[in-house]
Amino acid sequence: MNRTFIFLFLFVLFFVLETFRPYVHQKMSQFNRLTRHFGLILISRPLLWGVSLLGIPRSFDLGSWSFFPGWVRVIFVCLFLDLLIYFQHRLMHEVSLLWKLHQVHHQDIYFDVSTGIRFHPIEILLSYLFKIGVLFLFQIPFSDFLIYEILLSSFAIFTHANWSFPPLVEKWVSKILITSPMHRVHHFREPKFYHKNYGNFLSFWDRLFGTFQDYDWSDVKNHEIGLDDQRTDLTFIELLKSPFTKNVRTQEGRVDS
Repeated sequence: MNRTFIFLFLFVLFFVLETFRPYVHQKMSQFNRLTRHFGLILISRPLLWGVSLLGIPRSFDLGSWSFFPGWVRVIFVCLFLDLLIYFQHRLMHEVSLLWKLHQVHHQDIYFDVSTGIRFHPIEILLSYLFKIGVLFLFQIPFSDFLIYEILLSSFAIFTHANWSFPPLVEKWVSKILITSPMHRVHHFREPKFYHKNYGNFLSFWDRLFGTFQDYDWSDVKNHEIGLDDQRTDLTFIELLKSPFTKNVRTQEGRVDS
């Protein structure tokens, strides 16, 4: 099934769910948010197409992956890639230049499905290059890589959706998978929170590497979203210019002027 179709289907599904069963009621212009955030994706497309012209292999000899039978190999590849994406996300927070780009995602003062696509075009390009490098370096079977990509993009929607996740279900699901309340903690204003819960798909990497921030499901909605004292959302042009302005937050939450 086409990856773009799956992404759009899930986007519309969770958009409807959070509209009619929101976890937190938010007063905002959905039209403005959707146009801004999809605009960032559209601008990134020519950059990705340019890179793709260099040629991306559609298949590799299974090589060192050949001793994994069928779905066992797919599962192992997905675990391995999710671990690498966990560390990629940490680097976006811990390396100053990368954090300036990644702040565009965290400067959102709301939390909904469109937050899951709110990334600066340069960050999207860097992430694309990182994945291509992983594909080449580890000779990942392309079909397995695509399966993980579908999971990753699907969970970008699922984990940012502002829908009323049944608490008893969430309690058990979150032991293995990233849920929207768990990831919402990562978008709290305070640095002690937004430098935690880096997981994208599987939740146990944060627990394993000491970056898990526990939370009370009933209290999650009481925290504000964004970065520190920021109270207004950015325009489309401001989103594009944000990493290059002087008043950029450091990893500790200070303004780096």
